[in-house]
Amino acid sequence: MTSNRIFHSAVTIFAVVAFTLCMTPAFVTPAFADTTFDSAVSPDWNVGSGQYNVNFAVDTNSSAGVQTALRAERRFTGTSAGMNNVQNRYFAETGESAPGLSTWNFDFHVNLDLDGLSARTINDVNVSLFIDFDPAVGNPELFELDLTSVGLPGATTLIQDSQNLGFGFWQSFSDPAVQPIDPFAEGEYEFLLVVSDNTGVLSESQMFVSVIPAPAAALLGMIGLPVVAWARRRMG
Repeated sequence: MTSNRIFHSAVTIFAVVAFTLCMTPAFVTPAFADTTFDSAVSPDWNVGSGQYNVNFAVDTNSSAGVQTALRAERRFTGTSAGMNNVQNRYFAETGESAPGLSTWNFDFHVNLDLDGLSARTINDVNVSLFIDFDPAVGNPELFELDLTSVGLPGATTLIQDSQNLGFGFWQSFSDPAVQPIDPFAEGEYEFLLVVSDNTGVLSESQMFVSVIPAPAAALLGMIGLPVVAWARRRMG
């Protein structure tokens, strides 16, 4: 991680989150290490019902057989459709989907045995999800959730989940980087998903969610990248 970032680590067992686990190898062999956008994850996305395997920012390390991915999605739709995104920046609407909950969820995916040949499990790696609870643009403090210490079975090769920053259990971590969110606040949230072992980083995905009023969210997604820099200056 870069030296100017401050990461807070979670040491409490994260037993309250219902993770979707899969211990069956995925017999998929990508052609080469790649970072792609608006992509599907392998072998599939299996979190809840009515979910779609689309619109992920995906990092695939074919030589190591490891894949990570992040996306933001509209709650209760199972897709990012209608949110608009430019590569790994997603535009979400301010407001609530339920009391205290934002209109969007963040989804994360880790496949540790992408080709079904490495036999790598969660016991062999470190998996960290860095979460930004502060809507201030460029917030230097991210909360680190260590997914290798949350009580997952040692044979786990696939980790997938969908979460909301407004869920109450986050406050149980009693960490200064974990703050109650205001679903009506405009701003930017950053997410980073990293898989590493004693050789270094095996796969890393990053995502930004810009939260702005509904008409602006639609406009920014249609116009594209040049407007992103303007939006960052305006919100800063």
